[in-house]
Amino acid sequence: MCPVIGALLGDLHMGLIVGAQLELVFIGITTIGGSLPSDVTLAGTVVIAFVVGAHVDVNAASALAVAIGIVAAMFTLANRIIVAGAYVPFFDKWAAEGNYKTYRMWAVVGQFVLHIIPTIVVFLAVYLGADAVKSLMAAIPVQVQHGLQIASGMMPAVGIALLMSMLWSGKMSIYFFFGFAVSVYLNLNMTAMVVIGAFITVATVYMDMRIREVAKASKTSGGEGTDLFG
Repeated sequence: MCPVIGALLGDLHMGLIVGAQLELVFIGITTIGGSLPSDVTLAGTVVIAFVVGAHVDVNAASALAVAIGIVAAMFTLANRIIVAGAYVPFFDKWAAEGNYKTYRMWAVVGQFVLHIIPTIVVFLAVYLGADAVKSLMAAIPVQVQHGLQIASGMMPAVGIALLMSMLWSGKMSIYFFFGFAVSVYLNLNMTAMVVIGAFITVATVYMDMRIREVAKASKTSGGEGTDLFG
């Protein structure tokens, strides 16, 4: 979002710089399972507007983006629960009645309302300026901010746990423990782990294809003379 908004504001170069800076800050932030650790899109949108429009320092903007992202995540979640939740009884009623025309229409309208609220919040944040947002963040008690930071750090772990509870397989568990052991005892970063995982995936798929070919050839030839590794 930062390069796009930077270009719209007439400073693509600064948009690229801020985007890269925030990518380093939020590189470990992702929505996994049921977690919502930080709203990086809303934070990046507000911050790039401050940097280009209000000439806020890039480093100060990065620190501000972290606080905005945490608060924005809470707002985004609350917005989804309240707005989307309000439509559920009506959608159930229309579905039971077979009123598909109204159902489809309000499905579109509901998405519009769901996304227009964060748009208004971003507009107000940019309109009021960086000083107003900084004052709002400063008004939040330090203990609350600290608790939010700890919670945001825990949410990825909770998300991974939720995801694993749905996808866990005894046959695949060896890969999980292998990755954990390699990461801890060899101090490999995530890039190295992804490369290793990619090689393991390709090798596993290749061996599975070879086994299928051998099984098929064995059925065709009556089980004679096929070498798995030949």
